[in-house]
Amino acid sequence: MKTTQRFSVLIWADKRKTDAAGLVPLYARITYLGKRAEISLKRRVHPAKWDAPTGFLKGTSPDARRINADINDTLDEIDKAFKFLKRTDEIITAEKIKLQYSGEEPERKMLLEVFDQHNADLAKLVGKDFVKATLTKYNTVRSRVSGFIKHRFQKEDVYLDQIDFAFVSGFEMYLKTECEIEHNTAMRYIKNLKKIINLGDSAQTDHLIPI
Repeated sequence: MKTTQRFSVLIWADKRKTDAAGLVPLYARITYLGKRAEISLKRRVHPAKWDAPTGFLKGTSPDARRINADINDTLDEIDKAFKFLKRTDEIITAEKIKLQYSGEEPERKMLLEVFDQHNADLAKLVGKDFVKATLTKYNTVRSRVSGFIKHRFQKEDVYLDQIDFAFVSGFEMYLKTECEIEHNTAMRYIKNLKKIINLGDSAQTDHLIPI
């Protein structure tokens, strides 16, 4: 296992997925800030030969040496992916480390785009599942969020994976100071914002401190 205070990788055998030959698959479990992502090593081993505490196969047989070398390579590549993100990315998540390791490009959603889709869908349900006041409320929150993004970042929109506790705290301060909104209303706006954030892909928002 590779471990730092916030980042760790555990190699484990999933005995729930034992095949007809009695072999179990190996996975790498990436944990960062308490959130997990898993990668299949595409290797199967006999559970009796697996040493769970060390995360390696027991023995020195050619098969054990080959699989253990693959495990070491996987650990090294995941560590390289993590260090690359530390140098180049503002926000790191377990899922991002996994995608960097695998070479996949994550789809990045933008906050106001998700907001607009939510509000468009809600508008279709006015008079059925929702009253018009609900749509008005979300349009108002969307307008406040847009104003905050322009005020704080001088941008038209932000990516979901850039939203963290500091963003939410800054939005609260903006509501109370720039918009002169009282505390209870500001908290309702933040609750509505949280719903929109949660509509986004969880892989992009699992770094969030709960609102």
